[in-house]
Amino acid sequence: MTLKIKNKLLELKANKTFLACCLMTIIYLISGYCKWLEILMSVCALVFMSILPLQSSFCIFTFSHCFTLSNIGYDSCFMVTLIGYCIILLVKYIIGVRKKQYTFHKKIVLGLSWFLAISMTISLFNGLYRGAWLYLTYIPLFYLIFAMKNEFDIVQGMNYMLGGFIASVCLSLLTLIFPYFQYEPIFEGRFRAFINNTNYMYMRALFLLSFYMYRYLVHELSNLKFVSVFLFCSLSCLATLSKTGIGMLALITLLFVIYYLKQDFKKNIKVVGIFFLIILIVGLIGFKFILKLFDRFASDFNSGNFWNSLLTGRDDIWKAYISACFENPFKCLFGHGILAEEVFIPAQQITRASHNLYIFMLYRFGIVGCIVIAIFIYKILKQTLIEKPSLFAWLPLIYILIESLFDNTFKCYHFTYFLFAVMVLFVENGIKTSKIDKENQNIKKINKI
Repeated sequence: MTLKIKNKLLELKANKTFLACCLMTIIYLISGYCKWLEILMSVCALVFMSILPLQSSFCIFTFSHCFTLSNIGYDSCFMVTLIGYCIILLVKYIIGVRKKQYTFHKKIVLGLSWFLAISMTISLFNGLYRGAWLYLTYIPLFYLIFAMKNEFDIVQGMNYMLGGFIASVCLSLLTLIFPYFQYEPIFEGRFRAFINNTNYMYMRALFLLSFYMYRYLVHELSNLKFVSVFLFCSLSCLATLSKTGIGMLALITLLFVIYYLKQDFKKNIKVVGIFFLIILIVGLIGFKFILKLFDRFASDFNSGNFWNSLLTGRDDIWKAYISACFENPFKCLFGHGILAEEVFIPAQQITRASHNLYIFMLYRFGIVGCIVIAIFIYKILKQTLIEKPSLFAWLPLIYILIESLFDNTFKCYHFTYFLFAVMVLFVENGIKTSKIDKENQNIKKINKI
């Protein structure tokens, strides 16, 4: 037993990516949440990414994913860090292409460049010179993930993302114990960890949960590990007191149970029973908290405008964006452009994000642009997914697509969810394709004999 622990420690010591993430976590722990130390962590992340191989750089990117939207949120430090990430990854990939380690997809790059150029031209035509220019960084990021679909270890990347999330939640709890920290993880009675917004927190928790549900369904995760991840992610989601988050947690848990029972009903019904018994015990322990959740939902029924209260004003936001989409025929067809600023909401007297990915796409790219993007995505999936992935491999993507009805999942680092959800399909497809190739080779050998 001692020898196994010693070997594990030596393995961790050899893992430079792991040590880099540990150092960044320690910086956060001792920072007291000072702005200059947060900047130091961003600089450290960029330095490690430039030194370590491309695979490790992606892992650090995913680990940092859960620390970026924090106290300084959309400050210049965050912008510089995100752009720095993309530049470093792109340079490393170009070097890899020259060394013939990776393949350059000329048609995809040209397609993305043309679409970007047209969208920016429309932005300038509409007199928009500032705004969501951050979305420009998604172009190289999207291409990098697509181009590395066969080389990048999706499981390792997601493990680091989970590690970052656990570190973010656990370190933020220390701020309740040690008063010298200059940060409140509980904002307006809702838990947010080291993340600026409670909605961003539950999105991370549930996306991670959907991925590990998939891994459990394909028998790549033990019962104990899955239950641990489920409890941690679901409790983190519940702590945000988000109505959308709780609804999404219930939905993906229901989908998971249906897929799980479909595999072997007689065998798995017992496991499902034990699974819900654990949830019931946890619910009884936190009974007062459960009552608080019910009170939050009950207040919506007692309010004068039920839907407006339940959607927390999102319906007003959607109406304003839709009216802006159909402001004139040109904007209806071609949108406001990628640099379009957020819309002013008359009912709330404030400028707000769309809180809906599909309305966001229509507002910025118009009907023609949305059709072009849909064709582009279809072509990529058609070329890449030779064999159809199993139904539950779509679970992370299903979660993101439904979540996109209530949040703009292209905003900032949320876009990473889309990339990893599609990567799961690539991995599943790759496993199926390799199995078919092996079977065909065996058949050829038998025929020769």
